[in-house]
Amino acid sequence: MRENKYNFNGKLYSIKPLSLDILHKVSPLLVRFKQEHYRLTKDIDMRELTELESGISELENAIDGETNKKSEDTGLKEKLQIQLKELKKEYNSVKFTSVREHILKMESLALLNIITDAEFISKMLNIILDCQNSDECFTVEKINTMDAFKFIKQVIADFFLNISEFSKV
Repeated sequence: MRENKYNFNGKLYSIKPLSLDILHKVSPLLVRFKQEHYRLTKDIDMRELTELESGISELENAIDGETNKKSEDTGLKEKLQIQLKELKKEYNSVKFTSVREHILKMESLALLNIITDAEFISKMLNIILDCQNSDECFTVEKINTMDAFKFIKQVIADFFLNISEFSKV
């Protein structure tokens, strides 16, 4: 895990080590993000994109399987690589790039909707960050400024990265 340290209003904060307790306490943040993301993307038809991503993944696995066989016959592996190249070309086409970019924008908007809710995010920051004493803890008044926005955005982004790294273990 990365060690994230942040300076806000002259005080140094760090993200608490992930634990089941921390994950449980921040689950409202994760749920709210998923709900907001769904609300913003539910009308996007992602079937073709999902099928394409699955096809790419399956071909990559098949190529890995052929590579691990170390067989003399490279014909099948070459056919799979050609198919993979074609699927990746389609995946990188304007049609699918636009869909992926739109989804990323909606993820950003979902996060923005959450982190600009000062009451909710102040509670989450108090769970995520080490607050040694009460004057270091976050209140609506302390974070309801534009100066706090960049700080909050960085903390939440790093926290989500830590969670994704944690889930890979």
